[in-house]
Amino acid sequence: MGNLALALSENDGLWILDNTSAVRVSNEILFVLDNNFNDKVVGNAVRAIGHLGSILIFFGENQSVVDIVNALSDRVARTVSVASHHDQAMMTWAERSSAKKHGWGACHSLGRMFHAITDEEPPMVDALRNGVVQLSQCLSQARTLSEKVVLASMAALLGLKPSCLMHVLGDSDVLGEALVGVCTLVLSENSNTRFVRQGEPLLAHLLSCASANDAAVFLKSNEASPTILNNLYLWMVEREMDGRAFEAFALALQRPLITTRTDVSLEQHFASRALMQYKKDHRTKIEFDENRDEGEDEL
Repeated sequence: MGNLALALSENDGLWILDNTSAVRVSNEILFVLDNNFNDKVVGNAVRAIGHLGSILIFFGENQSVVDIVNALSDRVARTVSVASHHDQAMMTWAERSSAKKHGWGACHSLGRMFHAITDEEPPMVDALRNGVVQLSQCLSQARTLSEKVVLASMAALLGLKPSCLMHVLGDSDVLGEALVGVCTLVLSENSNTRFVRQGEPLLAHLLSCASANDAAVFLKSNEASPTILNNLYLWMVEREMDGRAFEAFALALQRPLITTRTDVSLEQHFASRALMQYKKDHRTKIEFDENRDEGEDEL
């Protein structure tokens, strides 16, 4: 069923389906996930439900989408829990392998569904937030998780478009906590090369959505050492991040609980860079408008 759903999606064949059939199939697959079926069957169900979920998003079947996202989020949470559990040594190799495979599959399926969401303000906010929370946990628990699971969680988080991500997370601390996780993986000394390669696009993605509150959550964390923060600033400068991202950190660094932990010059660096980027963006817009006007005159 997963292969069929994928083929229909990739070959513009959704017109042969109807909502009722898609919902019925997804419910059957969810039943497999909720019961103790053969491990290989469950693994296939985890993958298949992501393809069906993408179709249900297209059909606007929001309640079914919520059920699927929550089921996949539970799988990710279970994988993190098993990996960090103090008595995991008592588990069999097969049990540990199963948790890893299902966690990786759940991250992959969530990523497919996130990518299918085009609405800037989707109605299933709570479920999507739950998904982002569980995927962010994979970043913070990367030391105990399989590398494949961590990489898949990064790819999944990249699936939600910035406007949608900002709407889903709102004023919660989730984005700031995700920033903590990805910065630790990307900017620490001796970082895993694969984590850096996959994590850099995600870091840019999250920074484009970050508010001053998100930056404050990051700055308050124990992982936000002076070295990490300095590396982050240099990384943002090198990639010419939008002035909004620099401004978010400049404002967060002015907060009383944070100024006592950081060098005051850092706030000045972020603020001056924000102003510089805003001016640069303004000049670029003016040049673009002038070139467009000249083109219209020639026509």
